[in-house]
Amino acid sequence: MIGPFIVLPARSLLRSGMLATTLALVPLALQSGGAAQLPTGIDDPEYVAVVRQYSRGDFQGAIAVLVKWPPERIRAVTRVPPRPDDLESRHAKSAAMLHLDVSMLVATINPRLSKQHAEAGGKWVRLLPDSAARFKERWHAYALGPSLVQHDLYSATLAVRQGVGAFPGSADLQLMRGIVMELTARGLTSDMRGAWMPNRRIFEALRAAALAYQHALGLDPSLLSARLRLGWAYGVNSSSEHAREQLQLVADGATGADLRYLAHLMLGGVAEQKGQADLAYEEYERAHATRPDAQTAHLALMRVARMTGRIARAERLFAEYAARGSIGEDPWWYFSMGLDSEISAWLHAQATQS
Repeated sequence: MIGPFIVLPARSLLRSGMLATTLALVPLALQSGGAAQLPTGIDDPEYVAVVRQYSRGDFQGAIAVLVKWPPERIRAVTRVPPRPDDLESRHAKSAAMLHLDVSMLVATINPRLSKQHAEAGGKWVRLLPDSAARFKERWHAYALGPSLVQHDLYSATLAVRQGVGAFPGSADLQLMRGIVMELTARGLTSDMRGAWMPNRRIFEALRAAALAYQHALGLDPSLLSARLRLGWAYGVNSSSEHAREQLQLVADGATGADLRYLAHLMLGGVAEQKGQADLAYEEYERAHATRPDAQTAHLALMRVARMTGRIARAERLFAEYAARGSIGEDPWWYFSMGLDSEISAWLHAQATQS
């Protein structure tokens, strides 16, 4: 166990609106309907407009439009494969990402529609030229997201195998292979607070996950998401020194707040595991300073502050938590579902490049 972190199930996250602020903003009008005659393919001017809206960086606005379209209309605009000259490459990337974002959003609410959007995004990806190979590869890794949110590890495993077959040198797909094995191990324990009980099948799955993360780092040593998950897997397997080494590399090297937050959070968990409460307090404090709105570090810090006799600090943290009007998004939630913010951020940046 790396600290008593709560591992929330994906379905409850989605239903409670925690997955993204988009879910609170998008009316889920998913019922069938629409005009008797629908435009087809790229001839639908509203489809072109919403893709271009997405390419300008208005992700939530574009998703809010497309998520309301009934299945018949999505089928109509993607029935005929687009032509290379329909949209410039940037907009083709935007269309691929827009459909995948909608697929992710409705994954547990309407799995059939989710699959339809994922397939529509795949049509745009196949259209991209060879010069966009990196985008194609990372899109295929990110496309596991809906299966992970649904906790459909069978489909995720098949998708990883297909992806690795198409992109054998992909560090991202090796990362996702490890994540699927890690989530398989999670599924073998019923303890929702992360107490990984000794179990041969669990540790075999974790060992396979660690090997996949090591393979990913062999292909791309700069892939900090793989290093973070390798540190997590080491920690769960009680290899605390190896865990600390990997997690510290992430904490020192990450430029994004989410990775730094997770690294310090997990370092605090490793310290707790070793009975080093004061060191755990310092790491949780760093995580809390990085993402003050995140629930997991706030609660961990409050608990360890009390454990180490910092009563005044614990009371202030409790007062701050009680005074909150709402809970901020926590990277730990997405990590627990197997989602990767590093790949997501890169793909969304590609979809908006001019």
